[in-house]
Amino acid sequence: LHVLLTVNPGGGQTEREADANSPSLRGFDVIDAAKAAVERSCPRTVSCADIVAFAARDSISLTGSVLYQVPAGRRDGRVSNATEASANLPLFFFTAKQLTKRFTEKGLSM
Repeated sequence: LHVLLTVNPGGGQTEREADANSPSLRGFDVIDAAKAAVERSCPRTVSCADIVAFAARDSISLTGSVLYQVPAGRRDGRVSNATEASANLPLFFFTAKQLTKRFTEKGLSM
């Protein structure tokens, strides 16, 4: 299973092609390679969503910041559609104020 599915079973644009993810998302090949390696060792155990969360945590740690715990157990979605991504994700050019508002709307705090 690829990170951010590359096929929308219902047709139309996928999450990867959504305005909120393009052009800001890249490095799919690295995540896909990590997923393939994990699958060879322990099939159907770690999701792409977990791999992305672990990679984000590790990249923050490598900058000299804190290393924090990331719980595993996320499940990958089976449907990818640009409309849902665009409705729920902040755009790459959002200001801090806009990001805070979007997080608050989703019930998240800073």
